[in-house]
Amino acid sequence: MTTEMDIQGPVITDEELEALINEPIEDLLKDVDTSADEIYTSSRYRKGEKQEKKTWCGPFTDKQLIYKLYGILVDQSYLAEKAGTGAGGTSHEGMLAALTAWSKKINIKNIPAEFVAFNTLTWKSLGQKLIDPNTAIGFHVLYRDKWGHYMVLVYVNITKRIVGLLDSLNPHQDIVYVNFAEFEKWIHNTPGGQKSVEIVQKK
Repeated sequence: MTTEMDIQGPVITDEELEALINEPIEDLLKDVDTSADEIYTSSRYRKGEKQEKKTWCGPFTDKQLIYKLYGILVDQSYLAEKAGTGAGGTSHEGMLAALTAWSKKINIKNIPAEFVAFNTLTWKSLGQKLIDPNTAIGFHVLYRDKWGHYMVLVYVNITKRIVGLLDSLNPHQDIVYVNFAEFEKWIHNTPGGQKSVEIVQKK
């Protein structure tokens, strides 16, 4: 079993990936009344899609961020090539390089994108960015406290303190719901103290 660190964090093995089928994350919102809650939801995201290769959560995430902003579906293979995604996953620099390459390809002068530290933001400010159709948000975390992983923010419930994310590894559901405390632990445990929040804008 491979345990070496890569540019993204520990790489999930084939055996571990298969085991996820039998370890669904609990749906924290199942049968829960949220009608009176303060909720922020993404204006657009694509369901029913997973990462096409074991280390392609980065290309999957960039694809979803582009789709929210422009409504355009970009091949994961194109983004993986431009990001330099390999057996060790995708670096932050690669994530941003793929967005830049795509924007030039379709003659967009610039697609502002950066990684920022989570501790410079609040959940409410993230929620407010989330509902802006001109802003898309991804995360780089230590998924389930085990593997380096990129995910896409689509839901923030301030009242119940629950975050919802598109998870390209989850075979059970498109969106996984995690309480703030658990997800913040995934963020803080990301290897190397890397900035965890990818913010992309349409100008």
